[in-house]
Amino acid sequence: MAHHTDDFLITDPEKQPGVVLEVEAGARPIQLLEPYAADHDVHCAFCKQKQLHKNGYLALLEDGRRALCGNVCAEEYFDKATVSSLDRKRDQLAGARIKRQQAAAIIGKAADLLPIIDNDFAPNEWEAEAAMSSLGHFIPIAVREQIKDSDVQGVAYLGQPCRAFGDARGGIACIVGKADGVTERQAEKLMEKRVAVIERIEHGTHYLQEAVAFFQPDNLQRFRVWMLANQNLHKVRGINVTKRHLTITAQEGTDWKGDPWTKRYQLDLPEIEAPELPAIMATLGW
Repeated sequence: MAHHTDDFLITDPEKQPGVVLEVEAGARPIQLLEPYAADHDVHCAFCKQKQLHKNGYLALLEDGRRALCGNVCAEEYFDKATVSSLDRKRDQLAGARIKRQQAAAIIGKAADLLPIIDNDFAPNEWEAEAAMSSLGHFIPIAVREQIKDSDVQGVAYLGQPCRAFGDARGGIACIVGKADGVTERQAEKLMEKRVAVIERIEHGTHYLQEAVAFFQPDNLQRFRVWMLANQNLHKVRGINVTKRHLTITAQEGTDWKGDPWTKRYQLDLPEIEAPELPAIMATLGW
């Protein structure tokens, strides 16, 4: 497919519109049109030896046809200033092409993940965080560590907040917005940011997977049994699990007689799903 020569470097000159690969003996070009940097060796149409080259020029013939012209023939037919000007244009287009390739390599298909984060991952993360963080008020850190040794699943982030996908979204938006036309040093910085984005995505994915495992009905029952069997470690005195809520009865203190008094707290159980990391990375194209 031919590229618009004002913006893109020609890399397959033989397939440009109106190009002929051979000209009649003695034919002379009347104008040099555009430089090219062929991605394979091509033949000059004007010299007898059909010189192989990669860097050349599209040359206009009197009848409107265009032919490939190597550097030696170009300098024979035209002044050095004209040839040098086209050489500079080739260098500029080549530099722009490298930057586009560099930007494409950095960005990948990252923009495709932004609406998925907005519509799916972030809402799941918010719901999971609300429930997981709320539990932290009733389960001290030392107790959480002991629960990890039990048969209760999904406790790695119990009581912890998480905005990993929100962080990742900001990083992706930054990469997409800044990657075009960056310098080599800026590209390095964006690649570092990309590594940080991947870390946040991995963390957010693991967090949601743990939350999904924790809030499974059978797992909540195991959690309830463990908590009530270890009341000496915390202030929870009762747990009731329904389809939509987790109700915790916690000791808040003692009255003037020294008798404990309790308060009930109702937590909404999240309806969440966890993404799969390979699918996310495939969407990113990283």
